[in-house]
Amino acid sequence: MALVINATFDSSITNDPNAAAIEGTINRTIAAYENLITDNVTVDITFQEGGGLGGSSGGLLYFIKYADYRSALVSHATTANDNTAIASLPVQTNDPINNNSQIAVRSPLARALGFNAPNAGGAAGDGTITLNTAICNLDRTSVQDASKYDLQAVTAHEIDEILGFGSSLDAANNGTPVPTGMVRPDDLFRYDQNGARSYSSTATDQAYFSIDGGTTDLARFNQTHTAAYAGDYGDWYSFFGGQTPQVQDAFNTPGATANLDAAELTRLDVLGYSLVLNVPQVTAAADQTGVEGAAKAFNLGSFTDPDAAPWGVTVAWGDGSSNTSFFLNSAGSLGSKPHKYAEEGSYTVTVTVNDFTSQTQSKTFQVNVSDPAVIATGRSISAVEGASTGSVVLATFTDPGGPEPIGDYSADVNWGDGSGTQVGAGSIVFNGSTFEVHGVHTYAEESGPEHPGSQPYVITVTIHHESAPMTVVASSATVSDPSVVAVGVPVFAVNCKTITVSPATFTDPGGPESLNDYSASIDWGDGTGSSVGSISYAGGVFTVNGAHAYASHGNYTITTTIDHESSVPSVATSTATIKDDLGLLLLDPTAAGSLLVTGNGNVVVTGCGAVVVDSNAPYYAAVVAQNGKLSASQIHVGGGVSTWGNATINPTADHDAAVPDPLGLGLPTPPSPLFGAVNDTRSVPLTLSPGTYLGGIHVSGNATVTLAPGVYYLKGGGLSVSGNGVVKGSDVLIINVPSGPRDTITLSGLGQLNLTALTSGPYQGVVVLQAPASSNPIRVTENAKLNLTGVAYAAHAAVDISGNGRVTINPGPGTATLPPIDGALIAYDLNVADNGVLTINPDSPSLAMAATPASGSLAASTGAADVHAAAIASLAGDGGARNSSASVSGEIMAQAVLNSMAAPATDLWLTTVPLKSKTSA
Repeated sequence: MALVINATFDSSITNDPNAAAIEGTINRTIAAYENLITDNVTVDITFQEGGGLGGSSGGLLYFIKYADYRSALVSHATTANDNTAIASLPVQTNDPINNNSQIAVRSPLARALGFNAPNAGGAAGDGTITLNTAICNLDRTSVQDASKYDLQAVTAHEIDEILGFGSSLDAANNGTPVPTGMVRPDDLFRYDQNGARSYSSTATDQAYFSIDGGTTDLARFNQTHTAAYAGDYGDWYSFFGGQTPQVQDAFNTPGATANLDAAELTRLDVLGYSLVLNVPQVTAAADQTGVEGAAKAFNLGSFTDPDAAPWGVTVAWGDGSSNTSFFLNSAGSLGSKPHKYAEEGSYTVTVTVNDFTSQTQSKTFQVNVSDPAVIATGRSISAVEGASTGSVVLATFTDPGGPEPIGDYSADVNWGDGSGTQVGAGSIVFNGSTFEVHGVHTYAEESGPEHPGSQPYVITVTIHHESAPMTVVASSATVSDPSVVAVGVPVFAVNCKTITVSPATFTDPGGPESLNDYSASIDWGDGTGSSVGSISYAGGVFTVNGAHAYASHGNYTITTTIDHESSVPSVATSTATIKDDLGLLLLDPTAAGSLLVTGNGNVVVTGCGAVVVDSNAPYYAAVVAQNGKLSASQIHVGGGVSTWGNATINPTADHDAAVPDPLGLGLPTPPSPLFGAVNDTRSVPLTLSPGTYLGGIHVSGNATVTLAPGVYYLKGGGLSVSGNGVVKGSDVLIINVPSGPRDTITLSGLGQLNLTALTSGPYQGVVVLQAPASSNPIRVTENAKLNLTGVAYAAHAAVDISGNGRVTINPGPGTATLPPIDGALIAYDLNVADNGVLTINPDSPSLAMAATPASGSLAASTGAADVHAAAIASLAGDGGARNSSASVSGEIMAQAVLNSMAAPATDLWLTTVPLKSKTSA
């Protein structure tokens, strides 16, 4: 027979989601005590959850005469420690502490010594242990939280106290010089550092557990009893560390996994329990092998132990690396653990198993680690007949065992041309994580059928690494006459402009020579013939440069031919992607009157700038009426073009395929910070900061607003400038994100908006951006002026210019597209009426241009601001009209313009202006 602990778990544990883990650890702790203590005693303990620093316990005290207690110890003595402890207790009637005839002993200890000490019965039993499982690691074999306590050690601490650990000293200063009332058995072995019995309750005094009358201190008792640290005087001292954590510490160490150590086992022994200690029996694993630098799982052997779990396992790998430690909850196989040895050699691995009673055994096995063969990859090289290759990489290799000093490797090279093997000729260089074998050689003959084995030459590289097997890898060399090696370079540009580009680069395998030894011709692929290219040299690369102006957009194949003395000419091809030099692009795919110029309206695109109308509406995709004028370098319309009255279009429009949106811009995330709506009418200058404006920006009166560089995200409310208001800014982007149909960008009165586009980022070159899904119009009316430097982008909205409104767009920093767009208006539709003027200067003045069309003079007219929607509504065959705020006079003008036109009877493309037909590029 031996100790039996009957555990009762109350509902706070059984209802816990982690009940299985909690009960498992408690039962393993109980099993450790049952295997340790041989006394025939049954102890009833109730376990529950609660607060605190980890755990607490309470149980019955049984009062025994001091003389009887000492006699019981004598009769139960089984060890040398028992005899030593008994010898320190005087043979007398009363205790040696406060001369009391009785001492207070926990009931389980009293029963172990033969006294008839019943427990409280029922749920109370011999005591209740309360555990704060929320702050504990529940199982040593699971992942440990370093900020939590070990549930097994906390449970053992409280079981120790149910079994008899404790002191009569307390925080109420029951002591100094001696405690009142009955003392506890632990108090009989309490001494100060000088070997005298100590019962001081002062925190700064020292007290030790000693079984030989104070000569040998086995552990230090706790003296801390402040409000923050109310520890038991029967616990070990642990205030802020300084020693190995122990089960009986007053204040547990987070993350530690303490076992019952020698001092605690001695304490159980001398207080009256009989103990048996079982040492784990470890069976060593067989000797094993490994490869340097390669991780491998090594078998650790097995063990047996009648004691209870958990067992701590420590593996010392014998190579100076950190030990591997883990826990097991069952005896048997120790499993395997991975390890990687950095160097070859023989290593002794030590496996140590330690049980909860601190009994330990170690066994060893050998691991013989070999040096691995390197892993090599061949390379292909190019050489020139009669010229040194220079130092070239013939092969690369890695060492699975990890890189070692270069001197531990060597390489032999056979170049495959009959020159024989050159022992050690390969020089070895470590480059990051890879070794390279370099070599230098001169081939006498080029690769060709007249030289057997030369197509290509097979280079054999043999790599040696100490005692490892040698590694042989094949590389190759292709030897050529020294013609240049040319590479085509893609070209992106716009038509009409004379561009200077670099369509090809080349290198000379024989080494760079004088520029006079090379020449180049460029066929631009547009039927204009070849031109002479200029050649420059920098950084080992030659570059071919040339200047050309493409007449039309499209994709062209550029052929560059490079001559070098008597060698075979080298040819490089590249693609030239040539697009229209966009000044105005209207994306509406079907609307009649997508471009509508009436009254004295004037649309002028200067330089090489093009007007592109995507609409395929027959007859009236683009309408210029009354005194309206449209001029550009090129005009491309998907559908029909109609003029009326004194209207002019210069040059004649081409019928061409639709041009897709070149930017395809979406909305960015609204920037921070957030601002409310701005409504400024004051004459005091105001500077705004970039961010998101809820309700927009509205400037009127004599207000002048300067926008600091950045993005202005107008979330609802739009942008309006009226009266004498002025808004200006450089390196800015206005983003209009309407919440409703009234949230427009509108300039009226004498209002002015003067902006320069962003100079960097994904929206570089864009100065105004309307939310792509919004059809709210952009309006410039009365005497307002809109001056933009960059690209205005309103992919689904109409732009209306009326009254004496003036819109000028100049080239900015250019968009991030290839080719970049410098200055342009990209919108869904455009209406210019009354005396409205749109001037777009898409090109920098410094660029050469092929043509600049003339613009006509302006004549006075009256009319409303927005006739665009009314004009569309009146066209025959059009299914509907855009919402419009046009005035009555504007609608009358539109009706007059459109009703005067009739569809041609036979020719879909017949208009009042002759129309050319051109195949789509």
